[in-house]
Amino acid sequence: MKVLVLPFGYPGYPQKELNEKIDNSIAYLKDIGIDVVSAPSVITLNDCDAAIEVASAESYDYCIALIASWIECPNALRVISAAGIENMPILLWSHDNVYDEKINEYISFGSIAVAAVLREAFEEFGYTFKFVVGNDYEEELTKQILNFDRAAKCIKRLKNTRIGMIGYASMGMYTGLGDHIKIKKLLGTEVVQLDQYTLICKAQSMSKERIEAYKPTMRNEWNISSDVTEADVEKTIAFYLALRDLVEEHKLDGVTVKCQYELSIEYGFTPCVALSILGAEMPVSCEGDVYMLLTQMVMNYISNDTTTYGDVLAFQGDSIISAACGFAPRCFLNAARPCIKRHTALYSGLLVTTGIKGDMPATIGRIANYKDGFKMHVIKGRTEEINNFHEINCPPYPGARIHLLNKSGKDFANEVMSQHYVMVFDDYADAIELFCELKGIKKV
Repeated sequence: MKVLVLPFGYPGYPQKELNEKIDNSIAYLKDIGIDVVSAPSVITLNDCDAAIEVASAESYDYCIALIASWIECPNALRVISAAGIENMPILLWSHDNVYDEKINEYISFGSIAVAAVLREAFEEFGYTFKFVVGNDYEEELTKQILNFDRAAKCIKRLKNTRIGMIGYASMGMYTGLGDHIKIKKLLGTEVVQLDQYTLICKAQSMSKERIEAYKPTMRNEWNISSDVTEADVEKTIAFYLALRDLVEEHKLDGVTVKCQYELSIEYGFTPCVALSILGAEMPVSCEGDVYMLLTQMVMNYISNDTTTYGDVLAFQGDSIISAACGFAPRCFLNAARPCIKRHTALYSGLLVTTGIKGDMPATIGRIANYKDGFKMHVIKGRTEEINNFHEINCPPYPGARIHLLNKSGKDFANEVMSQHYVMVFDDYADAIELFCELKGIKKV
């Protein structure tokens, strides 16, 4: 995944120093992990064609317009327009002034002045961009560039994403209903709708050999309770393998399965554990919640890490309690071999009963419908283990108390968008909020 760098300068400044500034910035970008392709520097109008040729040669994730000195603004817009990259996310990066300790003076190359002109021009032209000011290796600048890298790459990946919806609306949850046309139009993501019967048929026809081959892994990775039968284990493995087959067949990047009530009651077997296993490989969830799965895709692409979700079940002090009714990938759980038991009320089938790890920084969020677009709720928090929370007559659910940073449970309640919220370990709030800013998604 390549990033285009377009360096701009001006002929009136010392060219040796200007070239050094540009070369050093490109080296800095590589040092912080950005895979860059640099166009030749644009100093005069005559330099534009060479830059346009490089900018047009590949499909880049995004562009960095590097403003190393004062420039002729039309040169920048000429390259962007002629190369056809005006719809690409652009990081408008201006070098800051430099302090020379030897002479006790600040030295300016005029970059901030012209960047101020470009910032407004980019806005008037409707570019998708972020403006930053700073010099190589400054901590705040590095943070902003890396956050932009995450957000812009997420935008690119969503355009080619296919998410699978097995089943449709579950239990009258209005907030789980997604506008598939809007999702495709605004984000580029395709929603592929399948039915539970397709999943059941694939699971029931799964070969005995494939099921037997996976059993050692299943028993090695999970602590299977004595109330779970061999038939239960085989059915879980069959569902997991069937889901993998559907993912491959339909080239899916994420999956949500409507379990209630066709699978959990009518068929008599929940897919919670099968989904938990698959959740270590890709974003998955249940109850057919399209906006939850879309949120998982965004948070997975931003973090490059595994996601889970939980129902918001309590608002208490500075915290919420979040737990799913049987789903969680192993990496979130507070045991090396998490426990699997049978549902004892409400539904039939197996569930994960081990709690979420405590004392972990976490980002939680959810995308929701908003007028002609979307909005997103993003909150930072820290997890606390809670192993004794359950619905009446049910085993404990895989959940956690999440202590919110700079918010109370009451604040969360006044902003809550649904019961389902996605979680990823670590703090990615700034990058997610930047993604929202670039895509015109209202931040809550």
